[in-house]
Amino acid sequence: MKNTKRTVTSIAAAILTMACMASTCAAVSANEFIPPAKAAAASASDMTDGCQMHTREYDLTIERLNKMCSRSIDVKITHNGFYRQKSIKLYGRKAIGAKEDGSYILGSWELIDSRKDNAKGISNNIDLHIDGDYVMLAYSFDIVWGTDFPYSGVFWDATRGDKKGAELKSVEITTDGTIRNADIEFEIQYYKSDNNYNHPYIFGQKFVNCDSHSEWKP
Repeated sequence: MKNTKRTVTSIAAAILTMACMASTCAAVSANEFIPPAKAAAASASDMTDGCQMHTREYDLTIERLNKMCSRSIDVKITHNGFYRQKSIKLYGRKAIGAKEDGSYILGSWELIDSRKDNAKGISNNIDLHIDGDYVMLAYSFDIVWGTDFPYSGVFWDATRGDKKGAELKSVEITTDGTIRNADIEFEIQYYKSDNNYNHPYIFGQKFVNCDSHSEWKP
């Protein structure tokens, strides 16, 4: 009788253990991403034997995000135009995790910096230091008694094209021109997967004699 009870107890314990392992595996494979700050706790070596492992693309993206979170991005906004700026806005969108294919999971758009004209005017030289995990940036500026929103929209997107996976180092935004012929230039330094972090790539884009636009909003 005692042996029978021991056998039943052993079987029950085995079933419970298998159920726990199954639920653990299901939880790991069901997780679409792990926040960068917790990525180390979910390394492959810590996963239960027999559970689905993350893809190499996922692991590389998480590794990249951890590096990005440890750095900051220098942003310089300079105004050289012969006009007063009515308003300026800088938006950003962060990568908050990764999917199994290595693509980013994105957070919501954030208003990083916003300034309006007042009696003293908007500063012609603005220096910012923003978090390193921003992968999308947008900018808007408006002119007092001039062209309506000469530029308003997304100017950096590291989620697609040849910039996919790029890590930002610095951003320079320069506005110039006149009240009806405004210019804006973006110069961006960034790293790619083949970088040694000593020689960043440079992306430059300039818009001259900008037309009027509606204000871009997330």
